[in-house]
Amino acid sequence: MQGYTSSSSSTCHSGTMFRSFSRHCSISTRLLANRKREQQVPPFKSLEQLLSQLETVPDKPAPEALVHWEIARLYAETVTLPELRPDEDPDAARAGGLFHLTTAAAKGVALAQIVLACGHMGLQPSSTQLAHLLKACTATGEFQQHPQLALRYNKLAAERGIKSAAAALAYAYMTGEGVGHGATKPQPATAVHWLKQALHIGSEDPGDLFAQTPDALNHRAANQSRTPNLSQSGQPPKPYNNSVTSPQGCQGLARSPGALKRGQTYKSRVSAVGPRIGESGVTVGSLFTIADQADTAASAAVAAANAVFEEAAEEEGKLLPGGDRAQYELLADLGELLLFGAPGDSTSPPLPPDPAAAAEAFNSAAEESAAAFKGKLSQRYFERAAEAEGAAEAVEAELCGEGI
Repeated sequence: MQGYTSSSSSTCHSGTMFRSFSRHCSISTRLLANRKREQQVPPFKSLEQLLSQLETVPDKPAPEALVHWEIARLYAETVTLPELRPDEDPDAARAGGLFHLTTAAAKGVALAQIVLACGHMGLQPSSTQLAHLLKACTATGEFQQHPQLALRYNKLAAERGIKSAAAALAYAYMTGEGVGHGATKPQPATAVHWLKQALHIGSEDPGDLFAQTPDALNHRAANQSRTPNLSQSGQPPKPYNNSVTSPQGCQGLARSPGALKRGQTYKSRVSAVGPRIGESGVTVGSLFTIADQADTAASAAVAAANAVFEEAAEEEGKLLPGGDRAQYELLADLGELLLFGAPGDSTSPPLPPDPAAAAEAFNSAAEESAAAFKGKLSQRYFERAAEAEGAAEAVEAELCGEGI
């Protein structure tokens, strides 16, 4: 029977003691660090500081802003599922996620602005990870709900061409409810402004973002037949890789937003370029793939990424109160406000009645609702249009009688 010598036994015993001592020191160090962290007062920002951070926000986000968004999403994943990254400190991940999310919003990412607007209203964003991040930050006091910030973030997104955000902002100023409830009151003139903005965003032609890009990056010019160039070896060059994830360039990305819509659902056309929001958050892998290319290629990739982020922001904005209203509902609201007008006060300018414009808005609402197979609603809008036309004729007759 083979046994252990005293030397081997003492060596094994010493190794066990060393491992136990190391584990005890590691646990003690961790407990001391947690206790020290609990005793420290986190540098929470006041409402005034957060509002001052949003005084100057760029109209279009730079590439670094999209990177801030991606880092925030990764931190949110760590907060939601700490076992995915056991080496990460959950507390540091929580603070870092909130920092990068607010930084992305301050640098012009409309998607981050709408997510924070939802958070300040107590609404849950569509991304599970970001919703969990905001919930965890609320529990620790790092994130506090402010109606003023919800209204500010909503306005920033509306100013950047997000139709659902403009519709939600119009609803807030029209009713005094919804986004910024308690921080605003009905302002009909301001509501008309944002209703017109939402209707303009819904009707304008987005055009081709890549009309000014070189032929090699333009999918229309790339598909035209032309004589291939020969390399130094006399052989035709290798065919251009049209894959979205190809490191060769952005031909797969260089397409207008309208071209992405044909034959694709929302999630499929978003994931085709890279960013999407949902269970897996937003990824910008396509952007990083071509980040080392020429300036023109990088600019085209950033424009494509921004377009997809705006589309995701459009879908996210429908979570806001009044953000998911149809085109005919916006037209009907505009008609109601213009028909009678409203007096002004110290916070809102007066809104003069304009029955002729109201009749036009009601007629357009009736046509839009009829196209959406809303027959009864369409008939109601036609009746309101007739009333508005009668009011316009009365005003015109009164002006003629006065000799104006």
